[in-house]
Parts: sequence; C-alpha cells; structure tokens
Amino acid sequence: MPLFKQLPVDVEARLYDPELDADHAADVADWCGGVDPVDAPGGFPAETNRIGILTEFGMMWARPGDYIVLDQLGDFRPVSAETFRASYEPVDRPPTITKRIGDWWNNSVAGA
Repeated sequence: MPLFKQLPVDVEARLYDPELDADHAADVADWCGGVDPVDAPGGFPAETNRIGILTEFGMMWARPGDYIVLDQLGDFRPVSAETFRASYEPVDRPPTITKRIGDWWNNSVAGA
C-alpha cells in the first residue's frame, strides 16, 4: 500500500478556551463564523461551551481545549489539542490565508 507524507502548509489557528476571559468565546466564534449550540439550526443537543462551525461537510463542534484551524483553502475546522500538537508547530511570519465563504456556506445559511 502506498505511503504518503502530509505537505507542509501554514494554517492559522486559535485555541478555544472559554475560561480565558468573558469575551474569548465570542471573539473566536466571530473569527470563524461559529454559532452557539442554542442558536444552531437542526435541533443539535445543547452542550455548553461548544462552538458550531458550519463546514462544507456539515456542522462540526469545537469543544473547550480544541483548536479551530483556518486551513490553506480558507476553510475552518475544529482540531483536538492532541492532534493539533502532533501536527502543527508555530511559524514566525504573519498569516496570509483568506477566509473562504463559498456557495455551500451561503446556501446553508440561507436555507437554515
């Protein structure tokens, strides 16, 4: 079976820790376009301190301690702290990634 190595790419990421300060959760949610479970469409179970991130694959949930990653294609996704630490390291340059809000996003929000 073939073996592959992940390409080295830059991502922008923020740790989601709602206990840092009162504005942290709202700031992170604003950055990634996330929603509180109470505000999410579809009757998702209410679990406190989660941020729902609408992706092209559906709603994904970030829990406290997860990182929210903005990848090289401009898409957001939650990543567990363990996976993040094993996969990423800091770089010493400013972010250059542009947030992407594609047709799938606009259609999903409009249809909600």
